[in-house]
Order: sequence, then structure tokens, then C-alpha cells
Amino acid sequence: MFRSLLAALAVFTAIGFTSPVAASPEAERILEAFLSCKPTFFDVLKSERAAFGPVKIEVFDDTGTTALHPDRGKLTYERVTFGRPLKVGPFTLLRYDQDRFVENAQPSLTEWGFGVAEAPEAVAQLINARLGTRYEQEEGLETWLDQSLAEPFSVSGLRIEADYRTGARQALVFCEMRTDDARRISMPVPMELFGPPQIGGPPLVDQDRLMKAFLACSDDFFEALKVEKAAFGPVKATTRKVRDNTPGSGGTVVRVDFPWIVHAWGMRLKGYERRIGQRARKGTTTWSLHVEESPRVVAFVIEGRTESVNVDGQWIVNLNEEENGGYAPAKTFAVADDKPDGSVLSCSRRDALDDAAGEMSDPHRLFNVVP
Repeated sequence: MFRSLLAALAVFTAIGFTSPVAASPEAERILEAFLSCKPTFFDVLKSERAAFGPVKIEVFDDTGTTALHPDRGKLTYERVTFGRPLKVGPFTLLRYDQDRFVENAQPSLTEWGFGVAEAPEAVAQLINARLGTRYEQEEGLETWLDQSLAEPFSVSGLRIEADYRTGARQALVFCEMRTDDARRISMPVPMELFGPPQIGGPPLVDQDRLMKAFLACSDDFFEALKVEKAAFGPVKATTRKVRDNTPGSGGTVVRVDFPWIVHAWGMRLKGYERRIGQRARKGTTTWSLHVEESPRVVAFVIEGRTESVNVDGQWIVNLNEEENGGYAPAKTFAVADDKPDGSVLSCSRRDALDDAAGEMSDPHRLFNVVP
């Protein structure tokens, strides 16, 4: 149901395709456990974790999440990409996905499954032969459901969909648990199943703390960055001098680019920057995050997370939502175009030149800066 949204809302760093590695006879039970669509699959997956080799783990929310309204739901995606394809039975496994949709603090839809190299028609035929089912393509859709069921769309069970994310026509095979079934399942997070990733960094520990502190232009943002240092990986810092058009003004910019995308609030963070400027013998410290989303998408995310709207450059709490805990970003928070694409989100503080903000926002204190 949500796989097409996943493809549209996220762009991922591709891991080069290599020849698949054949699973051991013991690891073949992964497929049997998966096709059963039972929670015991997770125990089998953990026990056969070594078969998958190095993995990359990504955890991210839908950009439309409205955190202050749990009744409207929250959609979270979790993806594990394998550094090498794994041949298990007739299938070539490329990645493992989990999706969770939560309404009123309760799961209403839970999905888990694999992206495979085979075409969906071939997958349907293989599953029919193995399970005695009747998976057929839905008219006008690239979805295959078991037509032996009276209402295949409304019950929990195995689903097959076409997937074009790699450029080739491949398949997603997943177990979809609805409403009561979803609530009975305790689905582990990817780090519990696969351990720490060997490709890229771990997901953020607390993305809400990080982003709320950033929008508030709070000093806690710097403390949160230090806690999340592992997620941003090793970075190189570049320093440059800049001059403004005003005589006697200018500044110093220190920039770090993350070696991989870091997901927060459905946005893709790609870099951090600190600028210390001088004008009329006063200093201004600006700290920024560079993201791949456009200013329009960033505004959409902020509105959903804070229930505030931007009016003539100022964020104002929606009066209809204030009683639900809405809040507005700080007055010094701003969003601008980041040429050639994306956005730059920034906070600033105008104080004396020796203000502590300059030291707190120094990338060398916040990230693992390497020579």
C-alpha cells in the first residue's frame, strides 16, 4: 500500500550490484519463515544474520507526519540494504524493508519484506508453485494478490508489487499485517535484527530532540549533535573567508559535508555550516543545516511538525492548533534556497565577537572531523 509512497518520497544512495552470494543450507530457512508471514520470522532472521554480510541501515519518517495529531497517523520507513545480494532458494534478496503506520498511538498497518532482483510475475509463479496459492495481478495495478481469498485487499498476508527503484523491473515481496493483527505484533527495529551497520552510519538516536532544538535555535542543538556524532560519520572541514558588500564587513565559514545522507523528520540532511561574521564591530554567529528538500517541502514538514505557518517570513502558531501544543520556530530561524538545489536551514545569534555561540557551533567540537 505504501511502497509507491516510499519510492516517491525518498532517494537513496545506491550500493553497487555485485554477483549474489548463495545462502548456506541452514540460511535457506529464512525464506520458509518469511513466506509464513508469522512473527517467528524475526527470530530466524536474527539467527541467520551472518548470511547477509555488511548492511546499510536507514530509518526515516514520511515528510507529511503531523506529530501533534496522533489521530492523523505517523508513517515510518526502515530499510536495510545488503552490501551483496543473497541467493536464497529461487530468490535474490537485495534489501529488507519495514513500514509502520501508527494511528492514536496504535499500529494500524505493519509491513515487512524483501526487495528481490526477480520480476514480480516470476515471483508470483514461484510462490504459487511453492505454497499452492493463486497470486495474480490486480487489473490496472502492479500488485499481485492471492485470488483464492474472498477479499484479498482487506486481510493480512503476503503481497507482491513491482519495484523500479534500481532502474530494472524487480519485485517487492512483503507481509502486510492490518489493524488487530498489526497490534499483536512486536516488530523489532533493524538494529535489533542486524546489529550496527557496516555501511554508512547508524540512524539518529533522537531526531525529535535534534530538530526541535534546531528550530528553537537552542544551545541544546549542539549537545544533541554531539550525542548523534556516530550517525554523521567522519567528515572533513573546509574553511573559507567571505566578504560582504559593506566596507569593513566579512566573516569566516566552516563547512562539513556528511559522507552519507542522514534522515531526520523525513528530510535528507547533507551538510552543516558555521559562519562567524563581523559588521559594525559586532559579531553574528550563524549555524546551518543543508538538506536536499526544496524550501517548499521544508515548509510543509515544519508546518506538520509544529502546527505553525510562515506569514511574510515569520513563523506563527496556527491559532486553531495552539491548544494541541503547537509552537513556532525561533525568530532567528530561516529557510532559504541552497543553490543549485535543496535548502539551507539556519539559526543566527548577534552578540559580541567572543560570544560562546561561536565556540559551541564549531564543527570541530560537534563532529568527528578527520584530516
